Amino acid sequence: MCLRAIGLACVLVLCGAAPSYGQQRTGPRTLEGLLNSDEPQKPAAAAAEADATDAGPKRPAGTLVRPKDGVKHPDLDKAWTDYDAAVAKVTESIKAAIAKQFDAATAKGDLDAAEKWQVIGEKFEKAGELPTDKEAKTAVSAAVTDCKEAREELTKAYETVVKALTMEQKIAEAKAVREESRALSSDNHTPKPAVNLAKAGTPSANRFKPGNGDVRLAFDGITGDTDNNYTSYWYGGDSRPQPDWLRVGLKRPATIRQLRLLTPIGILRFGNGHEPVDYEVSILNNGKKQRVCRVANARHPNVEPVAGKENVRWIVIDLPKPVIADAVVLTVESTSGNNMGPVIFECEVLGTYEVDE
Repeated sequence: MCLRAIGLACVLVLCGAAPSYGQQRTGPRTLEGLLNSDEPQKPAAAAAEADATDAGPKRPAGTLVRPKDGVKHPDLDKAWTDYDAAVAKVTESIKAAIAKQFDAATAKGDLDAAEKWQVIGEKFEKAGELPTDKEAKTAVSAAVTDCKEAREELTKAYETVVKALTMEQKIAEAKAVREESRALSSDNHTPKPAVNLAKAGTPSANRFKPGNGDVRLAFDGITGDTDNNYTSYWYGGDSRPQPDWLRVGLKRPATIRQLRLLTPIGILRFGNGHEPVDYEVSILNNGKKQRVCRVANARHPNVEPVAGKENVRWIVIDLPKPVIADAVVLTVESTSGNNMGPVIFECEVLGTYEVDE
């Protein structure tokens, strides 16, 4: 039987090109842009999520920016100064963690690893995306904790000002502060690192090869099985795609940011090929299906090499913006080589759950 996971080939759901230092992705709109554009202004909460300026590195995704036309009060001025200082410190710590890994890779002459951390660095610089790699886990965990504590202190400051203004019988001013505080709290602004949601999901497929081609093996979290053991992948079968689809139902609704597919390359890994060539990715949310990516002739949105391997790679699909979904589907219409069933060594759906357990 013949047969990297950032592409899309059978039936999953998500799309967009992963940014690299040579290929930059458009970042979120800034606060200045929201306030100065011809579009209707967003509510305070939405404006607070945007960055205050286009210049310079972004903050960690999810952190707050003070509304430009927000309430003015000396105590809130100090609270925001303290909050911004905490966020700046966190930003520098994440950048340092990424730089450390990049420097280590270049010192070893490991080009694949250097490219990987270069991409991670740009994602953080341009969009504030927190690293998900285990090497940066300690720094990310500390950053999330520090941002949460800073957010709590900011909330306390708003509550204190509301109370003080009320005691002074400045009801209109107190209500304005309370409204701004509620707007800022309407969403969870503590940054969360994206995790692989697919591993805890429920997989299914229209068909699979029994044994080492079982659909469940594409979601087992094992990504080091690309040697000659052939022990962990989904294989659609020995005939041409029907088309073939691969689906993962998430444990609960989640905000999805990226899809990754670990696949063979052309006919380099298997003589019969099995790399998805023509495929689309879709998401499902409460029964409604939305296509997020369609690929023809193996023009994958982005790919990442696998260190030490020249015959497998990750196909990476970044969504233009995060979307809420409860399932992802990859539908493959054709594959490389002899156009037999697709092979997916591992499928990862990166994102965060809408509701924590």
